[in-house]
Amino acid sequence: MALKRSIVVVGLGSIGRRHARLLKARGDLEVRACEPDEATAGLAFEQFGEIPLYTSYDEALASGPDTVNAFKLAGAMVKTSPTPANITSESSR
Repeated sequence: MALKRSIVVVGLGSIGRRHARLLKARGDLEVRACEPDEATAGLAFEQFGEIPLYTSYDEALASGPDTVNAFKLAGAMVKTSPTPANITSESSR
């Protein structure tokens, strides 16, 4: 059996929950989540079951994901690669 690629979904608002649910349903990915708000994470887990959860983006990146699927966290817009060069601050716009 091949190893599953891992993905961290950053932000479990309505769109993030939808992405996490659909990615988990594929069955070929290890889905992880990054969400600092416990209540928001709880809503997600009610929908699709528990997955590894990180409360900070740094923790999520330290877990070594293959891909990051992110929306907005702590004032930063994060693109789909877990490299610092792809993180842009909204305040710099």
